[in-house]
Amino acid sequence: MISSVQEIVSIDVEYGNSESFYSASRNNHNVDIANLPVTEKKWNGTLVKTSIELFDSYIDIQSGIKRRLNFTAKDDSLLFDMVSRFVIETECDEPAMIAGQLISHKSSNIYYQFPENEVVEIPLTNNRKVVISTEPTSVPNGFDAVIYLRDEKRIGNTVRWIVHHRLIANKNKANLIMRCCNPRMEGVIKGQKFIPKFIKSLFYRIREAHFPNFPVMSVGEVLLPKGGAVSLITKVVIK
Repeated sequence: MISSVQEIVSIDVEYGNSESFYSASRNNHNVDIANLPVTEKKWNGTLVKTSIELFDSYIDIQSGIKRRLNFTAKDDSLLFDMVSRFVIETECDEPAMIAGQLISHKSSNIYYQFPENEVVEIPLTNNRKVVISTEPTSVPNGFDAVIYLRDEKRIGNTVRWIVHHRLIANKNKANLIMRCCNPRMEGVIKGQKFIPKFIKSLFYRIREAHFPNFPVMSVGEVLLPKGGAVSLITKVVIK
């Protein structure tokens, strides 16, 4: 079944802050899961206000793969999130499930986000499904461990689901920063100290949770101190 996982699931590594985000695939850093049963790779990401070493490893398990993705701060780093990313493409148009809730694919790009112990199930053709689950994460101070399912825009007849096993800044513990999300003016809004925190709280993750095209959003930044490390362990199987 490993070949089926390879055909259906693609992977990435992401982390971000108020300035921008780093993507392994955009920088040609991804691990090639074709080399299973054992594959691993270590490299340094690139993003302002961060210095992160990444270690991505995979093992073959029954009917799928188990991924361990490590983030280590080589120096003090300000982060909004750290992500183990999975993309599933299928022509099956039936609803997916997360936390026991059925989610129809509407190309809404809404993030259905829950604590990391919840399970994601994505239907495939021939009565099969991809099941994504996690192992408990030792969470650094200021972050929450979550998993989300997102119904990204279709490509022809192909339904595209995004799943993130994610460490994300807790808005009650983070420094909240408002940023513009319009491509023509993207970036941190000036005069942050004049924007009340309760206003920033109202706009926290607004594009993710409610209005994907909203022109502004607040994100949180949390310090991952030098030497701080975290592992995201995720299982992907086909049943």
